[in-house]
Amino acid sequence: MPKKKLLQQYKYADVSTCHITQKDAELLEQAAKQEYTAVEPKEFPFTIAAYPEGFFISLPGKNDFAENLRNLAAYGLSKDCVKLFRRCVNEGAYVLRLDADAYEVEGIKKFDW
Repeated sequence: MPKKKLLQQYKYADVSTCHITQKDAELLEQAAKQEYTAVEPKEFPFTIAAYPEGFFISLPGKNDFAENLRNLAAYGLSKDCVKLFRRCVNEGAYVLRLDADAYEVEGIKKFDW
């Protein structure tokens, strides 16, 4: 088996939390704490770490994302949040950082909360 470098570099998306709804933020916070309230699924399909200004979300590759779309909808995230996740995956990001101080992204819906 070929050896790999210990450190790998991956692309991440740095996006303002203004691009998700307040309900999305609450659901992501629950998922980070593993306090699931959705009927199905019992688990959020991605790994999430919350911090005071936002979230780090581990995203799947393009091929695996399609499988998780149903789970995202069942979890209760808005269509706009799912669309943001899809765009990040399609642009090759493996991590999405949603941060209150990050830049707004052109072409993505904004929410005032």
